[in-house]
Amino acid sequence: MALMQLGRVFEELGMSHIHARSPQAKGRIERLWETLQGRLRIEMSIEGISSIEEANEFLPGFIEKYNKQFAVEPADPESAFAEPMAKGRAHSHWLNHLLLWPKVPVS
Repeated sequence: MALMQLGRVFEELGMSHIHARSPQAKGRIERLWETLQGRLRIEMSIEGISSIEEANEFLPGFIEKYNKQFAVEPADPESAFAEPMAKGRAHSHWLNHLLLWPKVPVS
């Protein structure tokens, strides 16, 4: 089976993708979007926010309040993110190569 472009990028970088196959895993992100689409809109309305500039000023406080209420400490405090450079290659050039030049011709 041919890999899609993102799958090829993951393979090239030695990464793996974790699928959200359980309802619990899918539910976590859905709850977040529901909260952001519901609560954020309502709180901005209560604060009388009517412009992008006002929203941008409001968001840092909202994020801090949201994180205090819902954030959970990770089981492993060590970062799971890879270094931003891919084996000495210029980061943006290498990512452009991976994302823009498919290895399998598209028909």
